[in-house]
This record gives sequence, structure tokens and C-alpha cells, in this order.
Amino acid sequence: MKISANSHGPKLSGPKQSGSKLSGRLVKVADVGLSDLEAMFAIFNRYYLNVTWDGFLRDFREKSHVILLRERTTKQIRGFTTLKMFEAMVDGREVAGLFSGDTVIERDFWGQSALRSAFCRLLIVTWWRNLVATAGRRPCYWFLISKGYKTYLLLTNNFPTHWPRHDRTTPAFEREVMRRFAENLYPGRLQARTLEGFGEKAGEACVLPFSNGAPCLREGVAPIRDELFANPNIHFFERANPGWREGHELCCLAPIGPQIFIRFVCKSSFAVVKHAVRAAARQVAQVARRGLKPAPVDGAMQ
Repeated sequence: MKISANSHGPKLSGPKQSGSKLSGRLVKVADVGLSDLEAMFAIFNRYYLNVTWDGFLRDFREKSHVILLRERTTKQIRGFTTLKMFEAMVDGREVAGLFSGDTVIERDFWGQSALRSAFCRLLIVTWWRNLVATAGRRPCYWFLISKGYKTYLLLTNNFPTHWPRHDRTTPAFEREVMRRFAENLYPGRLQARTLEGFGEKAGEACVLPFSNGAPCLREGVAPIRDELFANPNIHFFERANPGWREGHELCCLAPIGPQIFIRFVCKSSFAVVKHAVRAAARQVAQVARRGLKPAPVDGAMQ
């Protein structure tokens, strides 16, 4: 079945939080059926320009897995992120990589944690399998390319150790890992340049520029308004990847290690405690309200 892209696309209203919750599930690319692919493409086409069914399908089949985000009540797909697991040689050392490709979530579901939770579970499994297979000798990294600041913030807000960043330079080995990963996935496309003026540090930005007509965010999906530059991470993203509006991708890297497991457990525990405290507070409030109600009057007052 052939699906053509709409050159204009629907108008995007302001963000709102849907009352329905999402759940995330990791699926092999080979196990995704045509109807799910069509649903994924329809979402992708609503938020990105210059996309075609053939290009979307070709890129999807180059990946190994996908996290599908479904609405719990209707089971409809509301978002996804494509993934590829691979290996590379860097300075004579074998390195494992987990690559994130196309990522999109319908606007009504922005802010939910389903994608973050599913991805964290995948990172933990990836780290553990790599640890068992190599006895910890092979380093493992998440390789992310970002054409929008929201994707970059997903990295900075959840990975204390990540590159590139505004407050320090990328270490030599990680810089070479980033370059090697980019060259393996997008041969001959990488451009690296030096950035000055971030905390007296000189950093390097590795960017994958694409020609005119490449997929890029539709206008109004995730604009960088002037007030957002107060966030140093957003300011850095704009400086590092000024061509993001044309679909250029900023290469990013984060180590996959035990700190991911510890952070996930801590966040999950905090969420459970927070939920319990809120539930207890609601019960106390209900009891207090019942206690303040006047008792029913039986008979006349004396």
C-alpha cells in the first residue's frame, strides 16, 4: 500500500495533556504489521515535513527494534521510537552501541513517562546482557541524533553523563566513539566543528547535515522561543546545531552502565512513595471533611 505525504499537514494546536495513559512495549521490526506501520507513518507525517511512505519504510527496516506507545484504553498507537543495536571498533577496542532513530509522540500525550520508562528498561537489559557477554570489558553507549531541542533535553535531563554539553568538553575516546558511530550509520556525512564560549570551554559539535528536502519538524511543533534560551542546554543545542530547522541532526552520546539501573530504581521508588503520600493525604482530607459536617438533628431543639 502506498501512502503519500501531505505537503501542508494539519495545524497543530497548543499542547494539552490527555487523560488517557500510554504504555510502551519493545517490538522487533520484523514483527510489526502493515496496519501498525501505517498508523506510525500517519503520526510521523503529522509532525514532520518532507516524509514519504517509501523513505519511512526504508529507514524503519534498517532498524532492529521499535518501542511502540499505545493508548491503554483503545490500544491505538500514539507514538514510537525506532532503535538499532550494533557494534563498532574504536581505537582497536570493540564498542557496543544502541542507536535511537525516528521518535515522535502525539502532542496530546506529551509529558507522559511511558517512553522514558520503556527506554530505561531497555537500557538496563542492554547493559546487563553486554556485561554478561563481555565481563564488563566492552563499553556500551546510547547514540542519539537530534533534530529538535526536546529530544536533546531527553538526554540532558535523564543522563547526568552525556555529550556534547555546554559545561565541559567531550573526552577524546567518547569523541572518537561518536564519530565512528556516525560514520558507520551515515558514511561520509559527518561534519565536526569547534564551539567556543561555553564556560570557558571549547567543545566540538558533530552534526549530520542533510540536503534540502530532508525530513524536518513542521513549523510550530517545537520552536525555540527567545525565553527558552535561558536554559543553557537549549542555548547550547541552538549553537551546536543551527541547521536543526532544515533537519540537520546533532550527534549525542551517553554511557550505558549501572548508573542507569540505580537511577531508574531511585526514580521508581520515589514515584511509589509520592503516590502513597498523595493517596494518604486524600484520605486524611476526606476524613477531615466528614468530621466537619454537622450532625443530623433529631426532633425539635430544646
